[in-house]
Amino acid sequence: MLGQLIWACLNPDGARDLWVPVKANAAGETSIGIAEQISTLIDSTTTPLGDGLTYTGASKACDKYARIVGTIFTDHASTLYVDQSQDNTNWDYSSSFPVTASTGLAFSVEVIAPYCRLRVVNSAGAAQTVLRAYMRGRVI
Repeated sequence: MLGQLIWACLNPDGARDLWVPVKANAAGETSIGIAEQISTLIDSTTTPLGDGLTYTGASKACDKYARIVGTIFTDHASTLYVDQSQDNTNWDYSSSFPVTASTGLAFSVEVIAPYCRLRVVNSAGAAQTVLRAYMRGRVI
């Protein structure tokens, strides 16, 4: 039974689109909470950037997710990137999102490569005083 793939319903009415695969441990219990399988924090930063500076997060394995989602808020115009790589070296695919000063932004990107990273560029001409960027992986 260890590692056996089972299905768990997230909706009491049994809606088919809310069933997710989970792995059972030896006792038949799920080894990872269902909520963690649906959405897992991959990367985040809350350190404001100086004028023209870039935050580049560490590469993460993203091949178990269907989508990369998240939010960003900063007090200066910036650009958020979700970079993806086939080989963890060449970041050939990037989704970019312009971030308006003092306006929160939510983003969603389809996973097309096994590796991903978060990147934020402060392009406002002034140092940020606030930055909150979060990137999560979603299996559904």
